[in-house]
Amino acid sequence: METKADFEFNKDGFFHQMFGSYGAAVCGLALYEPTLFKPIMDIRESSREDMVVNFRSIILGKNILLKPITTYAHLHGEVITLPTIRHNLLYMLINICYENVKDYLDKNKPVHEFFRHLRNSASHGGNYFFKAGQPNNKAEWRGIEITNSHNSQPIWSIGIDEGDVFLLLYDVEQDLITSTGKVLEPSKILLT
Repeated sequence: METKADFEFNKDGFFHQMFGSYGAAVCGLALYEPTLFKPIMDIRESSREDMVVNFRSIILGKNILLKPITTYAHLHGEVITLPTIRHNLLYMLINICYENVKDYLDKNKPVHEFFRHLRNSASHGGNYFFKAGQPNNKAEWRGIEITNSHNSQPIWSIGIDEGDVFLLLYDVEQDLITSTGKVLEPSKILLT
């Protein structure tokens, strides 16, 4: 008997690509190392088509089922492409890293402003978004500047690529360690 997912996001809807990116990452990890997920998920594997990952829902009072085969079908049907998944996961990483350190960022430091505007772009579907007169402060990192001329442009239009995000995060972390004199602990929200 086939197990059905509890719900699927409409492929033309707002959240389909983001949810699909998350689902692809989680299901890929679950297939690669199922023991990592045992404490939080029940993974049943009779065949790839029947594999179901259960996520506990307190609100619904039951588990929500995610079927990796659906994500797989969307990938192969090019509803969600591999670059889309990579970019969405990177946008999520940028956002969570920013939220974790935003209280320590200094708007007068160009690298911090660069990070802030990159996070803003990640939060606006991968496009820069500035109100009139923004950015207010210089946003520069390693000779690359984000200016108002980048408004509505894709995140990568400033001359960076995915790997550069990791380097930026490293540079910001090193700067925060130097300026605070300590390694910052993760936000409590990330630990729950």
